[in-house]
Amino acid sequence: MVKQLNNYAGSTRKREHPNSARTYLSLPTKQQRSEAIAKCGMVSLHYAALAIAIQNLGLRQPSPRKIASWITFFQKLKGDNTKLPAKHSARAIILAWLGGFLAISAVALLSHAFSATLVLGSFGASCVLVFGFPDAPFSQPRNVLVGHFLSSFIGLVCLTLFGATWWSVAIAVSTAISVMMLTRTTHPPAGSNPVIIYLTKPAWSFLLFPTVFGAIVLIFVALLYNNLIRESRYPKYW
Repeated sequence: MVKQLNNYAGSTRKREHPNSARTYLSLPTKQQRSEAIAKCGMVSLHYAALAIAIQNLGLRQPSPRKIASWITFFQKLKGDNTKLPAKHSARAIILAWLGGFLAISAVALLSHAFSATLVLGSFGASCVLVFGFPDAPFSQPRNVLVGHFLSSFIGLVCLTLFGATWWSVAIAVSTAISVMMLTRTTHPPAGSNPVIIYLTKPAWSFLLFPTVFGAIVLIFVALLYNNLIRESRYPKYW
């Protein structure tokens, strides 16, 4: 074990202390180990600590290369430590709230007036994009309408062909993602449409009501609202 740790320590690029793994394993006191930590490279130290844990658990010792790959994986979980995005202004927050309120109100009122289902659960997430981030590619009318249509269509096809099974909804969601990417109509909220179809098992009329007509109402409100309250144009493209 010590020999392999030492070989690994010598092969790593962090060579501040070539015998760091050997030293860490052999030091008897906690204070001496702490002093060794300050001198050795972090990769060698992580390797030594992991090797000690494996020894204590009585598990089969993996190869140094395999342990190094796992260390690299877990280091990625720490992220890049980049800064949080800039805060939104109070005006932007209030206007986004008002836009979402008007859009969902319009869809719900029309549903009640015409006794037709126009409200789709994923429309709430669509409002986040359309009114909170109207300049984003995901928020453009093409993405909202076609993305919702394709996702609902794929969900209904999978429901019809395969039934409401766990693997059919998985196929529907993954296929919807790929097709939206292929057609450049990616709209993240639409990815939940196949799941909604899986849970509710609607008829094919779901494709028109609420999917298409509800999305059209949402886009219509967004076109009026975003161009009235903002100097920049909406949409960026059709």
